[in-house]
Amino acid sequence: MGSAAIKSPTPASSEETKNNVSDDHNSLTVLSLLNLDQSISNLSHAIDKPATVDHVINHLLANRQYITPLEMASGRKLESQQTRDKVHKSIVRFVREPDRWTALASVLLKNLAFHRSIQTLPCIFQGSIDESAVGAEKFQLLPIVDLPRTKYNRPYLPQLTPQTTHNPSETIKLSLNTSDKGTGENENLGAKISVSHQYPYVSIVQSSSTLKVGLDLVVFQYQKNEYTPTIHDFLKAFETSFTSWEWERIQYCRDSNTIFRKRRSRSDESKLREFFLRWSIKEAYTKALGLGMHIDFSSFETRLHGIDDIKNTDTKESIWDTVMSVINTTSSRSLQSTIQKKSHERTSRKYVEFQHQYSVLGEIVYLPHTSKKYTENEVWEVTFVPIPVDEDETHTTLKRDLKWSACDACACICRGPMFQRKNLLSSDSDARAPVMIEHIEILDLISLHKVIDHDTF
Repeated sequence: MGSAAIKSPTPASSEETKNNVSDDHNSLTVLSLLNLDQSISNLSHAIDKPATVDHVINHLLANRQYITPLEMASGRKLESQQTRDKVHKSIVRFVREPDRWTALASVLLKNLAFHRSIQTLPCIFQGSIDESAVGAEKFQLLPIVDLPRTKYNRPYLPQLTPQTTHNPSETIKLSLNTSDKGTGENENLGAKISVSHQYPYVSIVQSSSTLKVGLDLVVFQYQKNEYTPTIHDFLKAFETSFTSWEWERIQYCRDSNTIFRKRRSRSDESKLREFFLRWSIKEAYTKALGLGMHIDFSSFETRLHGIDDIKNTDTKESIWDTVMSVINTTSSRSLQSTIQKKSHERTSRKYVEFQHQYSVLGEIVYLPHTSKKYTENEVWEVTFVPIPVDEDETHTTLKRDLKWSACDACACICRGPMFQRKNLLSSDSDARAPVMIEHIEILDLISLHKVIDHDTF
């Protein structure tokens, strides 16, 4: 989690942020979440044998088409051994099985986003994956595409323009500017993506907004070892990544039960959650900038409107308290559409929902010594999506059986810049569309590239 200072990003102009906000009202942002423990269990049940990464890779990569966006743009249908080997190496280079599963899921989620962006796959913006088509004869199995990356190693969807037809049964011909040398200048700004993972969760966010978008997913656990035997030791290792103001928020809270809201020390569990959530804001923001860990995290701080306002008597004691308070209040107002599919004597748990999230405006404050060119702080939208504990060991229940009161992880999405600080109080943030949350399984993703049955898989 270390960070290295490279440069400070260039702030958006007032005109740019004004246009961003107006365009964002009609945009859609989709967060796809995958639980590997749950997915591996269901995959093993589907193929009637224990699923291993090597087994899946050997079948998924055998006799499949592996291409780059440039090869797809040329209109050629070919299997690139070099691209296949690159995809294979990106997965098997890891020694631990959980890391290999994570890498495989990441590859498949990025391919899901790519094929949706060029409309060779029914787009999530128009609904979920067509259940009647996936894995069926009428649905063409899709090639696995190796996405380009910027010089900061951020994967992105290239700008490809369909030249012939959207019919997946015909050859896909697309145009691509080939001058991009890791600059990201060919990025499809109408389908931006950001990927994050921490076992057992893997996630990707895809947005049609003109705003920048970044994602970070955190699990509320720390690795206990000889160097960090306690939570205090673990947190101490990251103190220099935060400003003094942020670190105080992680260590202390204002007691909401007293008139003067005196400062008191948090419990270790509360400190850990507050640390992970404030870290996730920073990482999601820097990933949205395209810099990720290549920027000094201590050079800026994030202040959440309505949460970090000391004068606000309704302010909760932590970010997590605020998030769960809102979600518990709205959880009964179900806006989800549940999809349940019977396939090979298994139940798929893919569904889409909107209500389990909390969005708040956050102010990005760069410290004075960082850059004198910052005259006004930017405001970004921060969305928290708690991930519930699945207490069903068979992993076949629907969302109503998940334990939302015991979430063990959270995804954080940063979108912006929305506008400058002076417009914060007069903003119409409630008018922006919520994030569409898609819970999906690795079996659904594999089915896009290979038919799964007992005879061939």
